[in-house]
Amino acid sequence: MNDMNEQLITLYKEMFPSLTEKLNGYNQKILIENTDLSNQASNPLLLAINDDWENADIKIMIFGQETNYWAGECGNNAVFCGEIERVIDVYKQWFLGNKMYNSPFWNEFRRIGRELKIEFPDLKISLLWNNISKIGRLGKGHVNEIYDITKSYFDVISDEINVLKPNYAVFFTGPPSNIPSYDEFINNSLGSFERLPIRDFDIKAFCELQFENKSFAKKAYRTYHPNAMYFKSIREEYMNCLINLLKCDINSSR
Repeated sequence: MNDMNEQLITLYKEMFPSLTEKLNGYNQKILIENTDLSNQASNPLLLAINDDWENADIKIMIFGQETNYWAGECGNNAVFCGEIERVIDVYKQWFLGNKMYNSPFWNEFRRIGRELKIEFPDLKISLLWNNISKIGRLGKGHVNEIYDITKSYFDVISDEINVLKPNYAVFFTGPPSNIPSYDEFINNSLGSFERLPIRDFDIKAFCELQFENKSFAKKAYRTYHPNAMYFKSIREEYMNCLINLLKCDINSSR
């Protein structure tokens, strides 16, 4: 196991006792009250890396919103299981094993890596998946109480960044007018930031994020989730601009 993975596991183990108590209590309450069982908390998105990331010249962390179920391989219909190693193994087998299905998010995720590797054949480029909301429900969407528990007991993203040291970040998290506002989640995890305009795009829809406490070695961009890009028929315009910005950034830093 490489040093970064060891640091991540140590980090998760420090937070898991309190998180497990709170999530188990929350899930038990859902069962007792016999409310919508799909609102139970799923497993957290726990990261792992391979040698490609550790040895990369350019590291890009790409954030989605939250999971739609996660780690169902751990049993009980993906309800939070409290087992760190088993959940990390799912990430290794699924993401690091390149078994991601076809969807707008994963199509554009792959496209970023593919186009940058074509543009810079002499550089080692690695992309890593994260979510700005680390724990989802049993299905799509957001549950406020799960997020509140996550914020209080699993505020881990800034520590993950300190361990993994990405150069760039891309937040496919949508405009701040969304309910919930994922910009607020970014602020909660990484501190205050300024939105900087990009060309003639609406700053709410597509912007550079400049953090007060510099979280990334170079730059961070925030725009629509690819699902919304496809729905609004703006994929080519937005993705072409994002990829070209990354290409220019990488070129200028060489």
